[in-house]
Amino acid sequence: MMFVARIGCALLLCAAPAFGQTPGDENPDLAAEAYAAAIAHDPSDVAAHLGRIEALLALHPYQRDELPDAVERAVEATADSPADQARALALWGDLHWRNGMFDLAEADWRRALAVEPSQRLAQIGLASVALMDGAPTTALERIRALGETSPEEYAALVRFLRDAHALFVASGAVFADRTDNHLAYAMLLVTAYPDAPQEALLPLERATLLAPENHAAWNLMGGLRRQLGDDSGARSAYRRSLTANPDQPYTQRLLEELEGAR
Repeated sequence: MMFVARIGCALLLCAAPAFGQTPGDENPDLAAEAYAAAIAHDPSDVAAHLGRIEALLALHPYQRDELPDAVERAVEATADSPADQARALALWGDLHWRNGMFDLAEADWRRALAVEPSQRLAQIGLASVALMDGAPTTALERIRALGETSPEEYAALVRFLRDAHALFVASGAVFADRTDNHLAYAMLLVTAYPDAPQEALLPLERATLLAPENHAAWNLMGGLRRQLGDDSGARSAYRRSLTANPDQPYTQRLLEELEGAR
């Protein structure tokens, strides 16, 4: 079912401009030629190699005959530096993702991590692939492994997760009806839509229904309800969390603040 879902979503997106790309912003034919000239002048110019790839990807699919050679030359140009080569592969995966080529994007990111296991854009990409394929717990594990993210990484993470979420929903696929899946899915939606906490309420409500003893789920519910201005719902959620696990000073303090504000 996942294979069919990927093909269906790819057909929807490949016919459209890449995510974040506006048709007519530049002439990709001329850009590709300019980058090719720069590479001919200096074959080690990594920026020119990556720029050529982006320009070629902006062309219609039947005009992309030079693309396989372009990416191989870009990877060769960074052969002396695993970090740069992994970055090139990760960006190549990003470009594939932007153009709806999800299987190729995944392959690029796995190849990047084989070169440099700490390549963070590739890790973000694979987390998004997991979400798109209906494996929210795997996606969340990958994101947690990143630790603290830079502003650039966070922006990429939000963009990828929003894309992956839209693709998962459009595919009609479902994940196993387990507490960990629903809770992980809710956490991913909180990350993807920090200003729209209502997005995470439905899976979170299911998580608390399946496992009413899960205090972490109730804490998240309390935070979302409070963010939405539902103080009564937040108080109720924090009480349920403390019933499940009384040893939570921070949750107790949050509940006391809400009680004092009544």
